[in-house]
Amino acid sequence: MDGANAFNAAHRVRGLYEIFKKYPRALPLLRAMYGDAANLWYYGLEHGIEPVRAEEGFQQGDALATWAYAMTVQPMVDQLQHILDT
Repeated sequence: MDGANAFNAAHRVRGLYEIFKKYPRALPLLRAMYGDAANLWYYGLEHGIEPVRAEEGFQQGDALATWAYAMTVQPMVDQLQHILDT
């Protein structure tokens, strides 16, 4: 279930930090894609195409976004695993 759409609300800086720690050579590409806010475009409005500012999360449809999201939540998964193992 994705009630809050966590994929689009992931903390980008945390994700980039996790990528830096484990895969530093991948950081320049991901930082270029997600290091700053971006304009996404919404088509179909009465007045034409409007920009939507994306400051957090990862864009669905981006092949690297799923991996970046997984890297972002991995510390939480590790903590849950530790709790369950004790």
